[in-house]
Amino acid sequence: MKLIKPALLLAILLLVGCYTAGNSSLQNETVESIEETLAVGQTMGRVHETLGDPVIDTRSSDGLRMWTYSFSEAQISATTFIPIVGLLDSNVATSTKILQITFDEDDLVVDFTMTESDMDIDTSILN
Repeated sequence: MKLIKPALLLAILLLVGCYTAGNSSLQNETVESIEETLAVGQTMGRVHETLGDPVIDTRSSDGLRMWTYSFSEAQISATTFIPIVGLLDSNVATSTKILQITFDEDDLVVDFTMTESDMDIDTSILN
């Protein structure tokens, strides 16, 4: 029983330290893999089968439809959860991916852009 409590506490801390949001189909994608997956002329239906529902669905003033997919992940450093140490040494590592696909009036892909960004944010009071 004494071993279960520390293991349970560790599991809770590890779960609290991770956060994801957005379309999980982008989680393992890269710029290169998206370039292999999507192609100009591909149908909207095929894109939907591959990537699922977009986070944002818009239509421009010239009638083009744009789908936006996004995925964000944040990991909080373990030291953040240690009393006093967390104030002095803590950070959050974030990763964001945004994919924008433009379709013409016939619902065919005319353009797509994928952006990836990684950022480390120091959240300590000494920052």
